[in-house]
Amino acid sequence: MDSMYATLNGVQLSDLGIYIVKLESGMVTSPFLPSAEIIEDYAMNNPVPYYYGTKLNPLELEVTFSKLEGYWTFEARREFANLLTPDNDDYMEFYYHIDDEPNRIYYVKYIGGIDITTNGKLQGYITVRFRCDSPFSYSETHETIYDLSNIDNPTNINFTNSGDSKLYPELWIEKYGSGDIKIKNLTNGGYEFILNSLLDTETVYINNEDGTIESSLSDTYRYDDHNGVYVEIVKGINTLQVTGACKLRWRYRFKFKG
Repeated sequence: MDSMYATLNGVQLSDLGIYIVKLESGMVTSPFLPSAEIIEDYAMNNPVPYYYGTKLNPLELEVTFSKLEGYWTFEARREFANLLTPDNDDYMEFYYHIDDEPNRIYYVKYIGGIDITTNGKLQGYITVRFRCDSPFSYSETHETIYDLSNIDNPTNINFTNSGDSKLYPELWIEKYGSGDIKIKNLTNGGYEFILNSLLDTETVYINNEDGTIESSLSDTYRYDDHNGVYVEIVKGINTLQVTGACKLRWRYRFKFKG
């Protein structure tokens, strides 16, 4: 059996003597693209459907784990079972290591039943089917800081999206001097994020994916000071025009296909 190192929910499985294995020789099958569904509807007396779009389903992975030279003792089975079923019930970070490729991270929960196959002497393997939280795998988390605390005029910065899908990064804005902040994406049709009336030294957190806005000031809510446009980063190099003295801290993960 060929084997491979993997990490699940922050635990290096090799520390438990567990490895991903391939049971048979020959070609290897792994997820490439998620299953897709065409969304369509029919009108009366019209045999040609109206096409609304395509729905991408979350990826699914089938992974076989083995103790290789070790044994699936009662304690070892309990340890692995508890790792697969964390108390917080969140999606778990999972990735495996392939030479000459960056780590692609999946967020997974197991689905279906799980059986253990042994030779009667507690040597064998466990095959698990995982469902991911999205149609993508992800890069590791990146953070980028731009210090624009001394600007007086609109200033351009570049933000490179090295993934395969649009990016909606988390953003912390630390304001220098009271006033407004504007971030216009010149690469993405000139869409402009605006946050008005910030105070000197105030820090505002923005989640551009779910729309959360939080101020470091107590009892201060900035939704009414926002124009309703969030920062969207398209694939490739994005030129962002920033107006207003500030320090920007971005946190993001690239989304990968294939």
